[in-house]
Amino acid sequence: MSAPRNGSCLRRVIRRGADRDKTALEMERLDAETRFDTLVAAARKYLADGRDPASLTPLAVQKLGLLPPNWVSDPDVATNNGLWLGPRDGGLIGVGVVGSYEALTPLIAKYRGDAGQIYFPYPRALVVNPKGNTFMRMLVIVFHRDGLARAAAAGVEKAGAPK
Repeated sequence: MSAPRNGSCLRRVIRRGADRDKTALEMERLDAETRFDTLVAAARKYLADGRDPASLTPLAVQKLGLLPPNWVSDPDVATNNGLWLGPRDGGLIGVGVVGSYEALTPLIAKYRGDAGQIYFPYPRALVVNPKGNTFMRMLVIVFHRDGLARAAAAGVEKAGAPK
């Protein structure tokens, strides 16, 4: 898997005329799903290539060409632009994006079966109908390696890309 070289995957999607009539919520959902699925696929490839999980960050996978250029510039697991990718205790892998609860609900449903734990707003464990400010908060879904592989396959199937 190699990331698109023209920047954000979302920009490519928006260029298609069919997406011009989407609501703001639909576009936020599309953006969150695109970013999350890209991170999941990058993490799966990074680990499948035998790389050290302790060194997994958005910047590390970007340097390998698994994320589009310029998505991140900071070396942390949690980036300044709302991405989260890195190791968790027990060999688990966390993947996350920032968004509103309303926009992130489909992602939560999509990956719930493969998740070891879901946090929203991170670092709180997700509860049904979270209370308080749920606008533009971090969602982190933690996967075992087999769950990450299934999640990556689901993201690839959704995108219609070859496995």
